[in-house]
Amino acid sequence: MKSEALGTNTSEVEVTNISNHGLWLLIGDKESFLPFEDFPWFKKASVSAILNVEMLSADHLYWPDLDVDLSVESIEHPERFPLVSDSNQIVIGVGFANLPEGVDGDALRRSLICKGGEFQTYALAPAPPGVIRAGGFDLMLLVSAAGSVASMAALLWTAYEKFIAPRKTSQQDDAGIYIVIRRPDGSTTDFWIGKKERDRDVFIRQFTETVAEIHASDDPSFWREAAAEIQETEIWVVQK
Repeated sequence: MKSEALGTNTSEVEVTNISNHGLWLLIGDKESFLPFEDFPWFKKASVSAILNVEMLSADHLYWPDLDVDLSVESIEHPERFPLVSDSNQIVIGVGFANLPEGVDGDALRRSLICKGGEFQTYALAPAPPGVIRAGGFDLMLLVSAAGSVASMAALLWTAYEKFIAPRKTSQQDDAGIYIVIRRPDGSTTDFWIGKKERDRDVFIRQFTETVAEIHASDDPSFWREAAAEIQETEIWVVQK
């Protein structure tokens, strides 16, 4: 990708330059360089796709053409938001809890299909005639070689805010998205957006730190086997 100097823009976020090594992003009056090494989703993207960036909140940037979510903190401190290597994929179960009436479940599931290669989304395959298939989760997410944990967390929160939160009748309503990571010792690490997790930025930070700790400490062979069970079974089907 050749270096391109771009025009001025009065929006809160603006891509000001793109080179062979990364892009420059202006947020307010602060400019940051995003190297492709740390942000690989942009390396092969078209200029128009990179330029099409939206600021959804003070700490939430979104590239709709690439389906990439980034927090501002991950741009300013990429070392805190590591990419998860293929040798230690993390398998994450996702369930939709106590969905209020009127929630479009199919649209909710589709919103969690990643098209940028950051992670893979698996859903339960249709059951054969006469077979009742019950699962503890609605989706399984596999963080892949280019998987940004922070982007996954942001996508989960955005899905909750868009499809579930507007239908809740009160703050005490525990409808939401629960997230479970099973560990090699049989224990689980869980989050519940809309019940336990009430603050987006706190959730993204805690989720990212937790997955980084799991990635660093758990036996990689456990995660390879867990990922293979999802990928090779007929019960779960990758969503595209």
